[in-house]
Amino acid sequence: MLSRVIYLLAGISALYMALVPMLSDIPNLRPTWFTVSIWLGAIFLILASLHRIQSRASRLAVIGSCFIVALYGCQAIMPLLIRLGYYRVEDRLVASHQSAFDRWRFILDRPVFYILFLSAFASLFISVRFTINQARQKTV
Repeated sequence: MLSRVIYLLAGISALYMALVPMLSDIPNLRPTWFTVSIWLGAIFLILASLHRIQSRASRLAVIGSCFIVALYGCQAIMPLLIRLGYYRVEDRLVASHQSAFDRWRFILDRPVFYILFLSAFASLFISVRFTINQARQKTV
């Protein structure tokens, strides 16, 4: 039961992170592969929380959590690659009016980011542990 709650929390926060650039007036400068990966991770985690069979739910959660954790790994490595000169960044200055959603976005983005970070790692740990325990029981 706790695992399903963690999968759902990770899935909803990943869904928020995927939907925010579409709802906001702030331009989305993320690469397409990044957006697709967040969507896939959110879908797999929400499916894992809704699936009745625990073994399939844990497999779906492993896939979804791996997408999210891999994205966080890429974001952690990116400043190092930029500093070493292996990745180039183009800056753009954009002037636009802030909508009411954009004002709330600055308040909500950081807590949801941390919730997604913690719940993605927790769901990966729980689902991998369940999968390993299930494989051990099959061999015995």
